[in-house]
Amino acid sequence: MQGRELEDVPMGELRAVTEHHFQPRKLVMAERFGLMSKVQKTGQALNRYYAELQKAPNTCSFATVRNHRDAMVAMVSIGGLQSLEIRKHLLEKEEFTSAEALEQAEEVERVGVYAPHLKEGSHVVREGQVSQVKDSRVRQGVGQPQLGSHDWKPGRRLTGDKPKCRVCGLPGHFGYECPKKSKGILQVYVLSRTPPNDVLEKK
Repeated sequence: MQGRELEDVPMGELRAVTEHHFQPRKLVMAERFGLMSKVQKTGQALNRYYAELQKAPNTCSFATVRNHRDAMVAMVSIGGLQSLEIRKHLLEKEEFTSAEALEQAEEVERVGVYAPHLKEGSHVVREGQVSQVKDSRVRQGVGQPQLGSHDWKPGRRLTGDKPKCRVCGLPGHFGYECPKKSKGILQVYVLSRTPPNDVLEKK
């Protein structure tokens, strides 16, 4: 419709052009990679697996391939890549030769080595930034118990305080750990089980 006024274009032609423009493209390299990656599923009959293989090439555009040898080399090279990131990048592209696949793979690899901050989802923190973060955390008292915080409870000792026993009054252990506590309980128990002297005299 180049050079034509929009009012002069029939509605049917305009609709057809719009649908063709917004129709999702099929990634040829991804379709071919999917064909080469197909395996028989567990419990799948051989005839169904064969029928699936016969149907898959319909979207691979093999009729447009001029150099079948180069196309096979490109697909095998993509399938043998150890980097899933490079493989994904190549499968999102249009049809290309094996030399173009190598060139694009090397570009992605160089970005990962020399400019890792440009990779999607990556974040590089330099040593100076790490020290700044540590200093700010120390100034803010991060990681240290503070009075008045929401998780502070009465009786909870702060870092650096030595525990002090409430039974014997000596530092180094808590009251429930005090060896004198068990002795005191035993004495109370014995006294509670011992009858008074007047009862013994009557006997």
